[in-house]
Amino acid sequence: MKPTKFNNLAPEDADVMLELSPILGITVAKRLTKGGDWKFYIENAQGEKRILKIIKTEERYKYETGDRKDPVKWRNYHARFKQLINTTNIIATQFVGDGTFREGTMSYELTTWIDGEDLVDALPRLSPAQQYAVGVKVGQTLRELHKLPPPWEGLMPWDESYTKNVQGKLQKYAEKPTKTRGEDLLTKYLSENMGLLKGRQRAFPHGDHNTENTILMPNGEIGLIDFAALGADPWIDFWEFPHNVGENPHYNSGEINGYFDGKPPQEFFPLLAFYVANGYMGWYPQHADTATGWFDDMKNPVPSWYYSFAQATRDDIPEIVDLYRSVIGMPGCTWSEDYPNKDTAEYDINKGWLYALKKQDKIAGVVSIGDFGELGDLKWKPKNPCELARIGVHPEFQKQGIGTLLLQHCFEIAKNQGFDGIRILVAKTNTTALALYEKNGFERCGEVNRFDIDFYCYQIALEE
Repeated sequence: MKPTKFNNLAPEDADVMLELSPILGITVAKRLTKGGDWKFYIENAQGEKRILKIIKTEERYKYETGDRKDPVKWRNYHARFKQLINTTNIIATQFVGDGTFREGTMSYELTTWIDGEDLVDALPRLSPAQQYAVGVKVGQTLRELHKLPPPWEGLMPWDESYTKNVQGKLQKYAEKPTKTRGEDLLTKYLSENMGLLKGRQRAFPHGDHNTENTILMPNGEIGLIDFAALGADPWIDFWEFPHNVGENPHYNSGEINGYFDGKPPQEFFPLLAFYVANGYMGWYPQHADTATGWFDDMKNPVPSWYYSFAQATRDDIPEIVDLYRSVIGMPGCTWSEDYPNKDTAEYDINKGWLYALKKQDKIAGVVSIGDFGELGDLKWKPKNPCELARIGVHPEFQKQGIGTLLLQHCFEIAKNQGFDGIRILVAKTNTTALALYEKNGFERCGEVNRFDIDFYCYQIALEE
């Protein structure tokens, strides 16, 4: 009679577990369904948790080394990976062991397990602010990874190697009998921007960076799994993540801003568009129109889903004034043509108080934050708070979590400037704003009448 130890698995999966159980001591097995790999979560008799990957032996080394028949190089890669990753604080899955079965035709690989939830599953249940915060953590983790040298020495210069890769795709597309407008735009961008690769250096990228290979751990930390890189321009790690989670502006923007501390260099976005274009031509040509849509038919390298946050400049003033005026007359809004206005914006910019949150190149929200000295006569819990004022979201971007994103940025600004809290007056009639502040941890601590308007006083104490 056939054993029933793995009856919770599909018959084909159960057969494999039964074959490997005497070798690996498997007591628990669960199929991991994401991706195209044959992978399982297993536990052994010692209670150790592992990821078990099954693959045809002839395919085993293809992605790790670029050579299907070089197990020595493959093991050296994992040894070097472990040596490098252990010099960091990065939490990453690591190689444990391997072997073959079925007369050597099939291979298995064991790696460590990281407790948590795949980010692709976790993100949909998180608020926009939480998605952004997780994105920042992932970006910071990726930045630490990219500080490592490539795991191999003597590799071909990156621009030379990747140019060959791109040219191969362009040639293949030229020979394709049927073409689409989206693919035409992607290949045109690739052929016209090869020079972007010049001078790019190899480092230690993930190689298959996406939310399926990123773990959100119970303590909020980030774990990385399924590395697949030999050494490349680290920025290539960004090409796949927008496809993996779709147009998630909060997570995507958080990851980029976390990686660059909120200030991506000028050369980043053109290269991002280049790597997205080449990646989609190779893996997702059926979604070429989606990719080109992010970049305005490849005319704007800053993707349509990207949010930036920075101090406003004088060049932003006309658009900021338009935003101020766009919300006049909305329920609960106490603003008028006289306040806030151009003079208000100029004054706040000169003081370094005014910040703008932009989606692509358009201002979605603004906020002024600083030590205005306007609320010092009121009693507050924080000993050294700053003040928040003139926060507004353009009607086009309302109900998209922009207000919460603005507040999250304000929390960071306040802490970085040494303040221990934030205080603000909110008109009693502005129910939308009242809900926003209460949802984000502000507490009502009094009320006051200013400028013939009844306000509630709100405050939040910031943790170290």
